[in-house]
Amino acid sequence: MSRDSLVDSLADLFSCAGLYRSPLIELREKSYSIRANNKKIDLVEILDAQQKLATTMLMADLPENAVTHYKSVLDQALLLFEKPDRRVASTYSNLGNAYSDAGMYEDAKGAYLSAQEIEEEICGENHPSVLCNMNNMAVLSRERGDYELAESLYIDCIKRKKMILGKAHPDTLKSMENLAVLYFHQGRAIEALELAHECYESQVMLHGESHPEALGCMMNLASIYRENEDISKSIAMLDHCLNGTVRLFGENHPKVQLIYMNLGASFFMKEDYVKAEQYYRQALDLTEMPAENPRRYKLMSELADCMSEQNRHSEAIPLRRQVVMGYKSLLGVKSTKVWSDVHQLATDLLETGELEESRSLFLEELENLSRLLEASDFRIGRVLDSISSSFEMAERLDESAAYGHQALAHWIKYEGADNWCTNSSRYNLARMLVKLGSSSDALELLVQLKRSMNGIENPDAWDVDLLNRVSMLNADIELLPD
Repeated sequence: MSRDSLVDSLADLFSCAGLYRSPLIELREKSYSIRANNKKIDLVEILDAQQKLATTMLMADLPENAVTHYKSVLDQALLLFEKPDRRVASTYSNLGNAYSDAGMYEDAKGAYLSAQEIEEEICGENHPSVLCNMNNMAVLSRERGDYELAESLYIDCIKRKKMILGKAHPDTLKSMENLAVLYFHQGRAIEALELAHECYESQVMLHGESHPEALGCMMNLASIYRENEDISKSIAMLDHCLNGTVRLFGENHPKVQLIYMNLGASFFMKEDYVKAEQYYRQALDLTEMPAENPRRYKLMSELADCMSEQNRHSEAIPLRRQVVMGYKSLLGVKSTKVWSDVHQLATDLLETGELEESRSLFLEELENLSRLLEASDFRIGRVLDSISSSFEMAERLDESAAYGHQALAHWIKYEGADNWCTNSSRYNLARMLVKLGSSSDALELLVQLKRSMNGIENPDAWDVDLLNRVSMLNADIELLPD
C-alpha cells in the first residue's frame, strides 16, 4: 500500500468513528499535502483531498477554516469542469454549510441556491442531492428565525425523501429530526416530542443506542422534555449523552460542548443558577471556538442570564454588550435576535441605576421591533412595560403613565382582559396613578384586576405574589386622604 493510500485509509477509519478533531485533521492535512506536492497527481484527486480536509474542518467546528478550503476548491473546480457539473454543485453545498455554521447567512443562502440550480438542471427536482439542499435551506431559514418558511421546506423535503429514499433512510430521519427541533423552537412541544421519539427509535434500530446519531436524537429529546418541564428526565438523558459522547470522542469535542450547553439550560430552568453557570462556563472554555461565532454569543448571553438571576447585574452587563455588538455585526439590526439581547442589556442597566442608557435602549428596541414584528407580538407589550418602568425610576411619572396606558391597551387587545401580562400591567399602571394622585382611576384598575383573577382555580406563585401586591396597594389607597 502506498504512503498516500495508507494515510487515506487511516483518515477514513477515524472519520467513520466520528473522530473529527486531531488526529483526523492532521491526517487529512497530510493527505492533501502529499497530493498537492506531487506533480504526477491529477488535479481532480488533489481537489478531492482538499474537499475532505475542508469537511473535516467543518465537522470539527472550525467553519472559517472550512470556508477557506471550500472556496479554494470551488475556484479551481469552476475552471476545471464544464458547466453544469455535480462536483461544482457539491462544493457549493458544502460551502453553504460552512458559511451557515460561521453565521454568514447571506453567503450561505447564495451558495445553496447555486447548488440547487445546478443539481435541478442535471438531476431533476426529486434527486437526493436536490433534497439535501432543500433541507439545508430549511435549516438556514430556521437559524434566521423564518420558521414558517423552514417548516414548509422541511415538510416538502420529508415527503419527497420518504417517497424516494424510504422512511427509515438516514437522510429522511435527519430531516424529520430537524423538523422536530423546529417544532421545539416554536413551542409546539407535543408535536416535537412525538417526532423526536420516532427519530430516536429509528436511529437505535439502525445503529444502536451508543451511535452518535442516536445520542444526537436523545439530546434533542432531552431539550424537548426540558421545555415540557420534565427537568429530571432531561438531565438524566443529557448525563447519558455526555458519558456516551465523551467515550466516543473525548472530552474536548464540540458535541460535548453542546451537551454542556443543554445541561446549563436544564439547570437554569430548575432555578439552580450556580450549577447552570458552571456548565455554561465549561461550554465556553471547552473548544477552540472563534470569537465571531454565533454559538459563542449564545453561550455568553446564557451565562449573563445566570448572573442576572443571581442579582449580579454589573457582571452581566459587559457580557451583554459583547453579545449585542457581535449579533449586530453577524445578523444585522433586522434580526429580532439582536433586539432580544438589547432588551436584556437594557434590563440589567435598569437594575444598576443606569436609567438614561437603559431607557434609550428600550426606546431603540421599540422603534425597531415595531418595524420588524406584527403589532400583536408580545415583545411589543414587554418593551412598553419596560419603558414605563424606566421613566418611573427616573421620577418622570407622567411619561411613565403614558407608556403604561399603551402597554395595558396592547395586552388587552392582543392577549385578552384576563391574561397575566394584562393584570401585571394593570397593577403597574394603578401604582403609577396613585403616585400621580388619581386614586379613583387606580381603584377601578384594581377592581378589574381582582375580578379577572377571581376565576383562577389553582393560582401559581406568580399569581399569589401579584394578588398580595394588589392587596397592599389597595390598603395604601384606602389610607389616603379624600
